[in-house]
Amino acid sequence: MRILVTGASEYIGARLALDLMANNHLVRVHGQPGPMLEALVKQGAEAASGSLAEVEQARRLCDDVDAVAHCTDAVGTLSVAALEASSTFIEACLHMRVSRLVYVSSSRVYERGGQALKEDQAPDKPRTLEAQRRLQVERLALTASEFGLEVIVLRPAMIVGLPDTVWAPRLISLNRQKRLRLQGNGLNRWDFISMSNLCKAVELALLTEHPDAMNKVYNLSEGQSQPVWDVVNYLMRRLKLPILGDNGPRLSTRSLLAGWVSAWRQRDRQDEPDPVWLMTREFTLDIARAQALLDYHPQGSLWKALDEYIEHRSARR
Repeated sequence: MRILVTGASEYIGARLALDLMANNHLVRVHGQPGPMLEALVKQGAEAASGSLAEVEQARRLCDDVDAVAHCTDAVGTLSVAALEASSTFIEACLHMRVSRLVYVSSSRVYERGGQALKEDQAPDKPRTLEAQRRLQVERLALTASEFGLEVIVLRPAMIVGLPDTVWAPRLISLNRQKRLRLQGNGLNRWDFISMSNLCKAVELALLTEHPDAMNKVYNLSEGQSQPVWDVVNYLMRRLKLPILGDNGPRLSTRSLLAGWVSAWRQRDRQDEPDPVWLMTREFTLDIARAQALLDYHPQGSLWKALDEYIEHRSARR
């Protein structure tokens, strides 16, 4: 199979491209020019240039490929430019008669979290621009399925490890500034997913022949939720930073009040919710659909993914 992987200059797309080539697929990669793409070319990938936002260039990228793994939007906040680029790119997939599109979205469409969230529980009218934009791209992709494109949309939980450019760096920065403290009793649970499990799920989605798998949305996680503050403390302990809890750093009453006011105002802001405020809530996903239709059975690698992140961060410093 000839497969186009977008976002291949980042960790998720690059890892996916390597996995696909190891399984004897022909892989075309797209991303920002640099060492990551150069390394993939040396491993046998075909590098393709062009803007996803330009109609003709996007169509050339999709020329003569059987399937597309669109990983560009997997990490970070989805900007207006990224939304427009993905919209143009999906239309190019349809125009060039690509057989299958796997779009990697995000569980951030659920905005405020919840317990064992199912795929149909995303808000119809989300309040944040982040969720609005992601749902808009998802809906465009699924609409394209009505014209013959096989579509699978993946909603991974919080991605930990090397791809994480937002969550862990934000927490580390706040802790260094003595502005981070445990909220509540510290027992609320979150779902996470490692890069390796996410890439495995994308590959399963690209190759599945299950008759009922197409044109659906799938939640993804490690399959076992964790107390989110345990995960945070593991990260801090490995980085030799203060852990959070009874013996951890405390804020003054004034600082604590300011934090709560900021969190309250955050509820109505039109950008991505602050990760620290979300950590006061449950945020777990029901992955039964992915298990049943994609044969997705994650291997526990959360702690390994965190270790890789820490080792990489230490090496760069």
